[in-house]
Amino acid sequence: MPYTHYHAPLPEVDKVARMMEAMRSAVGDDIEIMVDFHGRPASAGAALAYIEAPAPSRPMFIEEPVPPGDFQSSARSAQRTNVPLATGERLIDRTEFDALFATGAIDIVQPDICHCGGLLEAKKIAARAEATGIGVAPHNPLGPIAGVAALHFAVSTPNHVIREEMVGAVPRYFDVVQGPIRRVDGFWQVPDAPGPGIVVDETECAGHPYKQEVLHTQNAVLADGTIVDW
Repeated sequence: MPYTHYHAPLPEVDKVARMMEAMRSAVGDDIEIMVDFHGRPASAGAALAYIEAPAPSRPMFIEEPVPPGDFQSSARSAQRTNVPLATGERLIDRTEFDALFATGAIDIVQPDICHCGGLLEAKKIAARAEATGIGVAPHNPLGPIAGVAALHFAVSTPNHVIREEMVGAVPRYFDVVQGPIRRVDGFWQVPDAPGPGIVVDETECAGHPYKQEVLHTQNAVLADGTIVDW
């Protein structure tokens, strides 16, 4: 998804369409493709242009088509497209999710278990989503402890659809924590250890002190100098 603002330039829209078409052609129809806009379009009009670009290639859903707190634009986008829409990774309080569900703007909600109050709050959000016919795909760009929490959430949540996971993001993923995460044929297996089922190797963790990540916002500037959402 290119950096954008209130306008969707035609060359950029066409580029998104070509990229999605190429990806669909490469992976075939057995692989689901999800497209993350990260809230970059600043209006429903700009978002819709980009939503419709990949639509012929049938994405599983479009994530954050507009800024996460703009529920009205989310609703306007949903009313004018047949592509499933998702959002919620940057919402925190349960009342925010209630307000979002009331708009009928999304098909998939994406609470971050580590940000929305933990497993119990995430379960309450998921139950509210289920009551309004919305699936859950938790946001989880984090480490193995968050991954284990998300795995237990997935197993115990009837309207769970799919979730983000970060295995392989760093080579030490399975070194710092010994736990129940096992992947077979692309699917994480149901855990059978008691409780979370993890053992943290603190000695291994100490060998990997915190380092500042790259600040992605440094590139969020359009050609005319406009600063936009990264």
